[in-house]
Amino acid sequence: MQTDKLQAIWETALAAHQDGDLTTAQTGYEHLLALEGKHLPALVNLATILRVQGRSEDAAKCYRHALSFTDDSPELWFNYGNLLQAQGRESEAIKAFRQALIIRPELFQARLSLANTLRQSGQLEAALAEYQYAIELRSDEVTPLTNAGNVLRRLGRLDEAIRFHRRALKCDPDNIDVRINLGNALRDANRLKEAELAYRYAIELSPQSSSAVIALYRLLTHMGREADAWSLLSESLELTTDPQLLALAAGWAYQYKRPDQAVVYYQRALADVPDNSKWLQNLAVVLTEQGKVDKAIEKWRRLLQVDPHNATAHFRLGTLY
Repeated sequence: MQTDKLQAIWETALAAHQDGDLTTAQTGYEHLLALEGKHLPALVNLATILRVQGRSEDAAKCYRHALSFTDDSPELWFNYGNLLQAQGRESEAIKAFRQALIIRPELFQARLSLANTLRQSGQLEAALAEYQYAIELRSDEVTPLTNAGNVLRRLGRLDEAIRFHRRALKCDPDNIDVRINLGNALRDANRLKEAELAYRYAIELSPQSSSAVIALYRLLTHMGREADAWSLLSESLELTTDPQLLALAAGWAYQYKRPDQAVVYYQRALADVPDNSKWLQNLAVVLTEQGKVDKAIEKWRRLLQVDPHNATAHFRLGTLY
């Protein structure tokens, strides 16, 4: 009889979860766990809901409780590792992913997550080894190939990096991120014309890709082709109002003595990202240099709301009062 009751509670909670009614689902899972604290699916699903609610530590408690009586599930260790990684607890996440892989070495997503976390924590050689293992598991998967290329680039092994990115492109020729990654490696190898082609191909695939436009813009300015860089930027701003591109345009206008234009671009960028301290400071500097004291003071004060310890803002305000 008790088993039937538990099953009914589980089915009701699961149905609510699948319908997107998380409140009812959570209530059902908690009720079920009050009756049977070792109900693994309920613990896992409750942890998922708690993560959505931003209650990551409560979700972690669910995983730890589940692992206290079921420590041989690679999926459970993998999910716990993902949560730890999202919390910034990289060393613990790495241990959880490794535990998942001890149980099931061929678990591709755990292998990839381990590699990503190792890379983020600066353990580049270890990350590269895991990416290579992931590639052995799925040789046609783009992500480990291009991520391995990025690691090799950071290690200074540029020829190898380029080869890995080209392998990734064979799997997915229209992948914009891989095109940009290839361009970055070619740029670092001083193969600038090839890098330009890689970035332009990415832009051709997605004209509104701000990442590709920014990469090409910086390459062109590095090559001394300022007119081409500005032409690229102005054409891109006809297609998108990405704030990163607007801020680049503001910097260009300021550099070439067009302060009014710089102000307009910074204001448009800040309309989308009002708390960007760098852009606020740059705008305040332009307004100060123009002698627009009241507007400059307003922006310096706004900067201090975002960054209360900004020494430049404190100094500038002291000179303007």
